[in-house]
Amino acid sequence: MKQRFISIDAQFLYSNSFTPRSLLWIALQNAIHQEDDLWQAETLRNRRNELLLIGPISNLIKRLEPISRPIYASAIALRWAGTQQGLAIALAHKLAEKLTQPSETSNVPILDGGFHPDLTAFSVTVMPTGLIHFELSDQGLAAWLSYLAANLHLDALHSLHSQMLSVDSSLSSANLFAGQYAYARCCSLLRLAHQQSLIILTNPARSPQLWQIQQPAPISWLDTDSPLVDAQSPQLRLFDTTERQLVCQLLGAWDELISNATVAASTSTISRDFWLGWANDLSQAFQRFHQRCSIWGEAERNLPLAQARLGLLQVCQLSLGKILIDRLGSIAPTEL
Repeated sequence: MKQRFISIDAQFLYSNSFTPRSLLWIALQNAIHQEDDLWQAETLRNRRNELLLIGPISNLIKRLEPISRPIYASAIALRWAGTQQGLAIALAHKLAEKLTQPSETSNVPILDGGFHPDLTAFSVTVMPTGLIHFELSDQGLAAWLSYLAANLHLDALHSLHSQMLSVDSSLSSANLFAGQYAYARCCSLLRLAHQQSLIILTNPARSPQLWQIQQPAPISWLDTDSPLVDAQSPQLRLFDTTERQLVCQLLGAWDELISNATVAASTSTISRDFWLGWANDLSQAFQRFHQRCSIWGEAERNLPLAQARLGLLQVCQLSLGKILIDRLGSIAPTEL
């Protein structure tokens, strides 16, 4: 099955600060601006600017959870049409058609910053309720995991001074323990894998924030080895439900890390509770994955799968470190 790429504004991508949710929002804006037929009704024309400027993005595009597939849902057509259910469904279908129109999506750019067209490989489905669902393909998941590993690592290189900030004394060790434990456990597992040559880390003797998997490069996220796999649409090696749930949590965390960047390291109670919630959610997803999915047990039977699981650990470690240090102003310990 040929992938469908979401049409996006190439200039927006040069910021290197995009997420699955923000890419979808840019795509929806483009579709709304380009589809003249949608503005024939005067009541809709009057709502055009209001619709495009309404925020935040999270109110118009939400990630569905808890599920193991990366699905985002938008009620933009319902908001647009108001109480006219039939009109909302018709608008949703027009937007979906525009979003996947081949003439608009055939030249998605590949940027030096690591952008790959698979990042926009969403299937688009209009639900009977008028909601528009966007599901990211396995190729898209692989591209996003590679993108997150690279960009969270770059963020760490530019934010090492944040570790010198004073720790937020209002946060108790009990509140932070789940996130700190998961971070420390990720560090110890990655360190052990490096020592046993399952992977090779850059800067293994330095801060874990500087770690990056140097070998294998790239990580074989997609299963292209099996004779049963369709060469045109290979599946993600991370097939277990707990693996998929952790991937979805990481994508959601990245959505929030970028869209809430202006409240980084805020001392407000609302901000602290928000980021503590994300640290706890990630730690729980990590624990479920760690309990169910063997790494060393797979190393001899299926080394690419073991390495993909280690790559997932690295993305989890970098994400937790960013939340603990940059958003909560706390310590990210390598051992507990």
